[in-house]
Amino acid sequence: MSQRRSPLLFAPLLLALCGLLLVTGCAPRIPFTHELRREHGLNRTDLQQLQYYTSQPITLHREVPSGSHEVLRGTLKIVSGRRTDEVVIRAGTPGVAVDATTHSILLSFDDSAGSTLEFGAYSPGGRVIGEYRLYGRDWHDDNSGIVKFEGVDYRADGPSSDAYLEIDLSALETFEARRRVLPGRRIPQIEE
Repeated sequence: MSQRRSPLLFAPLLLALCGLLLVTGCAPRIPFTHELRREHGLNRTDLQQLQYYTSQPITLHREVPSGSHEVLRGTLKIVSGRRTDEVVIRAGTPGVAVDATTHSILLSFDDSAGSTLEFGAYSPGGRVIGEYRLYGRDWHDDNSGIVKFEGVDYRADGPSSDAYLEIDLSALETFEARRRVLPGRRIPQIEE
């Protein structure tokens, strides 16, 4: 004797799958590279019209001098008796380009003026290639380095040094669909 399952039993599963699609989006994300920028001829204005995402979590922290109660954007924590200001940007956080140079993009992750991080396509030897990665200085073997955020030096640790920018593949397809080259038009030749 076969048992027939009610279609209502599958409704929660179907609803969960639909919700997952809405949360994650349908378009796959790809690394934003300098080669991609060059191939599509993206200028500063074009770059400001793309939606960017972080590939990995970025954790920034700085020591807050004792007697100071200044916390700019993050959370005040006490670490080994020291007060630190910590800023966390989760993997997949959307950002908007507010400025760009020939090899870097300044990204904002909220509406505050100055709360930007720089991402750049750099390589040893001076060639500009590869993914737009979190830009900083004084990177160490432990993957920590100094980055500017809100005009203040913060230390980026752990996977932060490997963070790069991603874009939705569909964003480039839409961008390419908007950009077209007209072939020109000639007046008709009159035959005699």
